[in-house]
Amino acid sequence: VSTQSTGDLKQVVIKLATEASMKSFRLCYVTLSTEESIALAHGLACQSSLNSFHFCHNSVHANGMKFIFSRLEGCPLEELVLDDNSAELVNLKALLPYTQKLRYLSLSQNAIGISGLDNLCSALKGNCTLRCLRLDCNELGMKGSELIASLLNITNLTSLSLSG
Repeated sequence: VSTQSTGDLKQVVIKLATEASMKSFRLCYVTLSTEESIALAHGLACQSSLNSFHFCHNSVHANGMKFIFSRLEGCPLEELVLDDNSAELVNLKALLPYTQKLRYLSLSQNAIGISGLDNLCSALKGNCTLRCLRLDCNELGMKGSELIASLLNITNLTSLSLSG
């Protein structure tokens, strides 16, 4: 399922609720109210096969993101792309339970900061499946470089992107 319009959201939620074997979901460039986020979260709750979730360049209230993340529990996510949603919206602490099976994680353009990177590094300590991590345009500085260097020692990353 893929959409770039909140006008299509009702159709998307219906499709999510009726097709429980969906493998991939992409929602980009939309603005969602808390109520729309809750509706989307309820649709996602029906997805026990979802392994790819792209949620990029969106404007969503932090409470809406909490609902959405809470419904991803139990999904065998291998690919998670959350580019350009801002640090408050990405809420890395809410993301942590879903990192253990990830192969690809992109958090570019989120201004995650040192505390967000520190939380992410802690969550990834036990992860042996992550191969690609994208943190482009997050301005992590020297302390961020140190955290990333320690992350490289405890993961099996084969691709790391820190551009911008």
